[in-house]
Amino acid sequence: MSYLGIDVGTNAIKAVMIDSSGNIIFEKSIDYKIYFNNCYAEENPYDWINGFKKIMESLPERPESMAFTGQMHTFVITDDYEKPVRNAILWSDFRGYKYSQFLIKKYGLKNLINETGNYPLSNFSLLKLLWIKYNEKQNFKKMKMHL
Repeated sequence: MSYLGIDVGTNAIKAVMIDSSGNIIFEKSIDYKIYFNNCYAEENPYDWINGFKKIMESLPERPESMAFTGQMHTFVITDDYEKPVRNAILWSDFRGYKYSQFLIKKYGLKNLINETGNYPLSNFSLLKLLWIKYNEKQNFKKMKMHL
């Protein structure tokens, strides 16, 4: 029996497979490009998918189970067919800063913290969504919520 762990990290997708005794029987890491521009940080979600496919094709055996981890606060919008509309906006992207300030001015910091339990940090998903809404109207219109 073997168990596979996959981490879709910021710089690479990484995999480790262990046997039932905890011995490592497979390791692989596939790097992908991060697109930086001033305070922007993005990745192509298809790079994650292609990296995952390469890892799965490289496995020495079929795992009994698999576990995934991924990037926190990375934002991907998809269309009606669950296909990415644009590059993913990474957790380290700060383009939403002015929307953080807008929310504080409109609702007050104390109210925001009372309602959400958080300071409106520019790397949170809501602020990325607001940035897309006001800066990429065509992509915002293509976006579909999937439950």
